[in-house]
This record gives sequence, C-alpha cells and structure tokens, in this order.
Amino acid sequence: MAKDDWYFFIGVVLAIAAFFGVDWKFLKGKITTPNSQQGRQIALLLLIVGSLAMSAFGWYNSAHPDVNAWRSSKQETIYARSYRNETVEIDGKIFDRCHFENVKLLYHGLRPVTFNQSDFKGELYFGSDNIAINQFMILKSAFDQLKGLIRLNNWVQMDKNGNLISVQ
Repeated sequence: MAKDDWYFFIGVVLAIAAFFGVDWKFLKGKITTPNSQQGRQIALLLLIVGSLAMSAFGWYNSAHPDVNAWRSSKQETIYARSYRNETVEIDGKIFDRCHFENVKLLYHGLRPVTFNQSDFKGELYFGSDNIAINQFMILKSAFDQLKGLIRLNNWVQMDKNGNLISVQ
C-alpha cells in the first residue's frame, strides 16, 4: 500500500470514528453536558479536524505527484527472449539480448527501462498511457520536423527551475 493510500485510509477511519462518536446535540449547543463528557466531545472534534487535514493532505499529494521519483526503481532482467506480434509492457525491465519483431512497446512511465544489445525488426510502435509522456513525444516530433530551422541541443536533465543537471 502506497503512502498516499495510507493517508486516505487513516483519514477515512478518523472520519468514521468521529461521525459515530459525536453527540450532535452538544455540537449544536442545544444541551449542556457534564465536564466528564466535554473531554470526549473535544477528542472527537479533534478526530474530525484530523480527518479533514489528512484527507486534504492526501488529496494535495495525489494531485501533485513527485515527478522526480520512480514509484519503484527495481528492474527485472529478461534475457534472450523473443517477442513477436504482441504488446510488451516495458516498465521496470532490463531487456538483455532480446529480439522484438512487429511489437508495440507500452511504457507507463512508472519505472526505468533498459535495452542492452537487443534488436528490433518489422513494425515497431512505442506508446504510453501516461499523458505527460505522450505530450513530450508530440513536442519531440514537432521539434524533429524543425531541425533545419532551429538548433536543438541534446537531451538534458533539468531541475524544476530549468537548471541543467549533470547526468552521471
């Protein structure tokens, strides 16, 4: 279970605990309660506030993912395998001396991928269900068509401010 899933789960548990434990008449001010009950009511009110805070935090993080981190950097090595007329999911794999013929390479963008001494024949399609990757490929294609009009330097890695990062 991912970190964001835990934030959501804890938020839901807090909300359910608060919902069933609150004396709603007390919160509306219609009745008074003894001091022994006030501690319980304050604790339950804090559970509600905590639930809302955790939910907001989880929502914000899920809407603003860290694009500089892989969900997992683990890679599975696939050695000397042949793929023909099929769709191959490539996330998290090292293809070592593999053969690809008339394949569709599907990249989700969730983990790194490596091709070592692999060969490709026939029709090769590379695609993604990741909107950011698709947009990048559209931009790359547009810039490739403008090669004669502008000078495009090599691909570089940048930080969020546009500063170049040396790749080691």
